[in-house]
Parts: sequence; C-alpha cells; structure tokens
Amino acid sequence: MPGLLPESYTPPNLGLLPEQGMSPTSRAPNLTTGLKVDELLRHHYMNIAEDKSVENDDGSLSTVYSITVNHPKLNDGKPTLIPSVWDGKIIKDEKEAAKRAIASGRDWTWRDTHEELRALDIMLHQDMRPDTTKEEARNFLKTIQIIGRQ
Repeated sequence: MPGLLPESYTPPNLGLLPEQGMSPTSRAPNLTTGLKVDELLRHHYMNIAEDKSVENDDGSLSTVYSITVNHPKLNDGKPTLIPSVWDGKIIKDEKEAAKRAIASGRDWTWRDTHEELRALDIMLHQDMRPDTTKEEARNFLKTIQIIGRQ
C-alpha cells in the first residue's frame, strides 16, 4: 500500500530472524523451529489450529483481520493492534473486538503512533503463512515464545 509510511521509516525489529525460526527464503515462519512472536501472530495460528478462521468469498482465510484501537483498558489507551476475528466470525464492531481482546487477558502489541503500528501490522501479515495446516499450526504453537507488550 504505497504512501502509508515515509520512505525513510524503518519498522521495528521483532527479532524474526533466520536463526530464530524464519525461513531464509521468505518472511514466513519455519514451522519446525520456534520463534518469538507477538499475540497477533499467535492468534493467527490459534485460529488455524482451532478451525476458527473465516473463509472469504474468494476461498482465502481471514484469521485476524487486525484493527488498531485506543482503549483505556488496553495499554493505557495507546494505539494497540488487536484481531477482529474471534470464534470464527469477523467482529465488525470495534468496541466488541476491544472487549474480546481485553477479556482474553493477552498482552496485545502497542506503539506510540498509529503509523508505527500500521508498519508493524504490515510486517506481521508478511509472517502469516496462508497455507498452514491445522496440524502445523498446533505444532508451531507448542514451540513459540510470546513477546508481550512492546
């Protein structure tokens, strides 16, 4: 999506390096090796493993459909990245999606600005493998470490 960020912007490094589980030929995780991930990536793989993704009209899957929110109960109101796919449904109401994110008790990733968070969201989506099987997702979830609040 051209024009979202200045050319000089460098997205934050999540530590997703080849030696930490990234495939050296792509940005997709190597599912045989654990790595540190944030909660949105974890949610992506959990929805695959638990068959809670949403099948789109074109046959693709939506596993997170991420949104940014400023909610006082999420990271003191800082821009926070949360999923809007919960229990196999896309939650279209931002307040309901925030309510579910809060109820999950997870440490959803935040940044100081929406621009930084958008850049992170783009990078995280590059790390989501659309062809992951349920079994691969289950095995992957056993090996990861959650990064937590950032």
